[in-house]
Amino acid sequence: MRSYLEMTGICKTYEIYGTQIKALDQANIQVKKGTVHGLLGENGAGKSTLMKILAGIEKKDAGTIYFKGQEVELNNASQAAALGIGMVHQHFSLIDEFTVEENVVLGIEPTSFLGVINTKQMRENVAKVAEKCGFELDLEAKVGSLSMGQRQKVEILRVLYSDPELLIFDEPTSVLVDQEIESLLKVISLLKSQGKTIIYISHKVEEILKITDEVTVLRAGKTVETGATNKLSAEKLVHMMVGKYIPLEVPKELQKAGKVLLEVRNLNVRKGMVKAVNNVSFELRAGEIVAVAGINGNGQQEMVEAILGFRKPESGQIFLGDKEITSLTPRERRQMGLCYVPEDRIQVGSCSTANLAENIVVDRYFKAPLARRGWLNLKTMHDQAREMITKYNIKATRTDCLVGTLSGGHIQRTIIAREISADPKILIACEITMGLDVESARYVYDVLLEMRKMQKVVLLLSSNINEVMSLADRVLVIHEGKIVAHLTGKEGFSKEEIGEYMLGLKRQNGIKLEVS
Repeated sequence: MRSYLEMTGICKTYEIYGTQIKALDQANIQVKKGTVHGLLGENGAGKSTLMKILAGIEKKDAGTIYFKGQEVELNNASQAAALGIGMVHQHFSLIDEFTVEENVVLGIEPTSFLGVINTKQMRENVAKVAEKCGFELDLEAKVGSLSMGQRQKVEILRVLYSDPELLIFDEPTSVLVDQEIESLLKVISLLKSQGKTIIYISHKVEEILKITDEVTVLRAGKTVETGATNKLSAEKLVHMMVGKYIPLEVPKELQKAGKVLLEVRNLNVRKGMVKAVNNVSFELRAGEIVAVAGINGNGQQEMVEAILGFRKPESGQIFLGDKEITSLTPRERRQMGLCYVPEDRIQVGSCSTANLAENIVVDRYFKAPLARRGWLNLKTMHDQAREMITKYNIKATRTDCLVGTLSGGHIQRTIIAREISADPKILIACEITMGLDVESARYVYDVLLEMRKMQKVVLLLSSNINEVMSLADRVLVIHEGKIVAHLTGKEGFSKEEIGEYMLGLKRQNGIKLEVS
């Protein structure tokens, strides 16, 4: 008797700039009904491609698919949806000008007998799904005004709204904080108890161990292992993914912080009529990693934008070393050694319609040796890009390939290569390991720790509490635009304590970080 879902001998090859790229090579997966099945693999291993074939978004070159005992040919997403297959994608496909509820019901809007959209029914239906998930969202808010974590929730709601039998979650927690992740995992457990079948793609091994019944591991487009999750350890899963042992602990040497490299004094920032940042002050010293922990939408993004010069503060001062930079342009600040890895790698961190070389030199194309007498030296540009491909292990066949053709993890590697190769004094890193596999994330950690060793400074904005605990020398917790706690490694702090501060359940007594 066949399993609920069987994909056997699946092959998929892309032709990119005349080069054949084999994304899937005889990949197999079997999923039992009513279970949560994990799908693991490195960036570019073929996980998303395999699931896009199942969701009717991509067409397979070879292989067979059996769903509920019947062989099926999935030629488009509508056909897959009609069979009861839904997919929450890693990259958002939302319309910024539409509200949350309009995005959720898009294409399946409730209408009256005259064909007019029933707004009342739409709001009630979406509110029920949101309540069931435990997601707190302003359903009438424009999606363009939402944080990355909130947009991910909208993507999840959109799939759940159509009530599919088989749900595919592609990296659903990559932009969620720990408390939101716990809420989502509870939703998945609830869906499983209701008889739903779930395929769960994640780079977070601890999530796979916690939520799945079985797991399939892909490496270089091939299935290398399938087994019951309760018989596997984190170390075993990582070894299966990358084919070698990678220590999960991040060793960090004790060292004394040096001089102040960045200082923020009494910063106030508005977002429209709302005060997003309220009288925030702190210092960053050479040779340390300082994390800002907070739930999305509590002012951390506006604070970063003000430091980088993207947003004008209402009041306050920003110093780089002993020089005030509050009125300088973003380029002037960058040339002084302030670099940035943004949270949104697709819309902000890269240009998908530009090639890899252009994305890497976009901040230095006007300087020697790339520029001479106003002309760009294309040979030098591509030579530098080739060096970055090798050094940062970017999976790209050519330097002139469009960045949009790369996997999400390798787009992130491209951004990191550009920012680190700029030799920054201060790196502001927002969700820097979002969507990266274990080996890639570990490489990024080593890069950040090397910056720390070289007496540079990293301001880390991360929703991954484990990442914060492993890397940070100090933690600034932000809630409703205010710094509510300043925690240092010397004093010690726990995940639970950070979480309480983030949720506003606790505030440090007598905290005074303002500079007089």
